[in-house]
Amino acid sequence: MFNLKSVLALAMMSSLSLSAAQANEMDLVDISDLHATINAQLADNLNQMQQEVVKDANEVIVAENDQQMKTVRTQVAD
Repeated sequence: MFNLKSVLALAMMSSLSLSAAQANEMDLVDISDLHATINAQLADNLNQMQQEVVKDANEVIVAENDQQMKTVRTQVAD
């Protein structure tokens, strides 16, 4: 899974890899495709992280509920 720092580092490394001659030859570099790709990956990763957080939170809630039910059953049985 990509995080924002690695995406930015990759973008910076890619731009730094251009030599001075290449930079002089190219007046304007179109990075719209790169921008769209990074945005799509970021959106996917954020969505995946959100799903994982919801899943983890639900597991914690279920575990706490189960523990409370066990405690209640134990108290009723006594």
